[in-house]
Amino acid sequence: RRRAAIYTQLHHTAVDDQAAMALANALLDLSPQPRQLEARPSKRQKVFKLEMAEMLRGVLGSQAGKIAKIIRSLPSTVGTLKDAATQAVSASSLLGGGKGSGNLSLAPRTPLNASITDGRAFASVSLPLQALRDIGHLHDATLNESVLMLCSSALRRYYAKRRQLPRKSLVAAVPISLRAKGDTTSDNQASMSLISLGTHIADPMKRLAHVKKASAAMKAAMGPLKGILPTDFPSLGVPWLLEAATALYGKARVADRIPQVANVVISNVPGPPVPLYMAGARMLTNYPTSIIVHGMGLNITVQSYDQNLDFGLMADAAAMPDVKELAEALRIAYDDLVAMPQPGDPDHVDTPPAQSLVGRAQKAVTGAVSGAVKGAMKGAVDTATRVVVGRAAKGGVGAVTGAVSGAVTKTVKRAVGTPARKGARSR
Repeated sequence: RRRAAIYTQLHHTAVDDQAAMALANALLDLSPQPRQLEARPSKRQKVFKLEMAEMLRGVLGSQAGKIAKIIRSLPSTVGTLKDAATQAVSASSLLGGGKGSGNLSLAPRTPLNASITDGRAFASVSLPLQALRDIGHLHDATLNESVLMLCSSALRRYYAKRRQLPRKSLVAAVPISLRAKGDTTSDNQASMSLISLGTHIADPMKRLAHVKKASAAMKAAMGPLKGILPTDFPSLGVPWLLEAATALYGKARVADRIPQVANVVISNVPGPPVPLYMAGARMLTNYPTSIIVHGMGLNITVQSYDQNLDFGLMADAAAMPDVKELAEALRIAYDDLVAMPQPGDPDHVDTPPAQSLVGRAQKAVTGAVSGAVKGAMKGAVDTATRVVVGRAAKGGVGAVTGAVSGAVTKTVKRAVGTPARKGARSR
């Protein structure tokens, strides 16, 4: 079967992930039969001339309106920021120690935290969506927390294999959407938050608990801010200024020397839950290919599509040339997540004490029975050996076999009990 791949590239200032999904939904069909689109004649004149005066008047008026809106909201913004900062510090240990989530801790230095080069390395992996949801429900974790746990486990495995795993937890920069429900406008309405991944914790159950706590702390801190964070900034001249600043930042290799607040970007974007088609061909996967920046040479973007979660791993070619190994580590992390003890299992951290005691009692009974049988068999062999020594000369091979069989039977009966008492003992 022939397969085709389509690569799309849009500037991040024009669209965020959800706006890009809205655009994809407009381009793709819900069935192999393409939609019939009605051609609408334009009411605009064939020749439209926009003079410099009109352009400047429109641009400057728009920019002034945006600045005025931000200034008007400053008093309430300052109060909200103060409350949010207090909540963030109380919910997250500033240095990542104690019982806090460590979201406000500086990120440890890794090969990812350097100035990026012109080269890119890309890898992808697809994991079953419904299975991840079910596993999350078992552990009282959201789908986003399950994704963070998978990335945490994969990064821990990847760097431990290379003996580069930091003693402090890696920190993820996680975009959060400020877009109102149903808003499909083509713009960027996202901000950034920080979540500690718990990569310094070897026990997977404890690491998942850490990720859940860090995620809850982030939500508690960012909740009050969603209403005041501006989503429409004044942009006159900003793209040129940002491009110049980024180029200077890279040439000076500032990212190689200053402390970093995050090691990796991890983004989870909800996508269409049904298969989509283009020109009659079914879209099989939809791997996001997001951007990397100086100081964070890895971006893991995850998008749900149909029955899968599609992971797109974009890395700096110098910082992580073998990014395919990280993609394979994500598969292993999924298998490990499936195999983790579930609530009710004796080894699960949240198993109630009564159930845990039952589990330990079952293990104790099993061990006791096993020990009794082993002792009985040893006694039987010792008895048979003595009997064999006494009778071997008299009866030959047949006598030896009968002696061993009889000795084993008598000893086991003494250890386990008569048939009439077996039921009582097993109960």
